[in-house]
Amino acid sequence: MPENIFLTEFGIVCLGGFGNVRDEYLAPEVFTGGTYDAKSDIWSMGCILYELCTSKLAFSAETSIKLIPKIIKGPCPSLPEDFSPELRELLNDIFNKDPQSRPTATEILQHPIMINCLTEKV
Repeated sequence: MPENIFLTEFGIVCLGGFGNVRDEYLAPEVFTGGTYDAKSDIWSMGCILYELCTSKLAFSAETSIKLIPKIIKGPCPSLPEDFSPELRELLNDIFNKDPQSRPTATEILQHPIMINCLTEKV
């Protein structure tokens, strides 16, 4: 959840307090008896990325009963066209319903848009 992302006075981003993650950020496999692992966290990070870009939840509904089927079976949101194709492609990869097909953290860091962001001079 975005409220669990902290920026230190030195410009370092820290993550914390994910013990109480709301349903909106959980991966489909969490609801279908699959394994919760690093790929599930990648999905959650995708939800946060989508929310940071659009100021909207990636998945929302009035109740958990209505939300869970959206996460499991519904279409995944895409970023609007005004975002770069590279960022939109990365988010689409992150929102793959098959956890084994989602990128790893290393693969995300090697994605061209991430390399550009990480090497861009301030």
